[in-house]
Amino acid sequence: MEYVCANCGWEGPKSKLGKSLTLIGAKDEFCPTCGKADFLVNETELEEIVFHQTKGEGTCLPQRLLNNPTSS
Repeated sequence: MEYVCANCGWEGPKSKLGKSLTLIGAKDEFCPTCGKADFLVNETELEEIVFHQTKGEGTCLPQRLLNNPTSS
């Protein structure tokens, strides 16, 4: 599955995400470029955001991501 970072624009497969172990043993995934976890969205989430944007509901994603939501 492809992911996009809304912070820096990185795009890539889940296998390329950075991973770190939390104190409780879970694995956190983060953007390999900027290190942010809260800005990662997968293809499905991005399509939903674009859908809401086209309906005039707004979004906080950068316009460059909205212009090309399915690039791989």
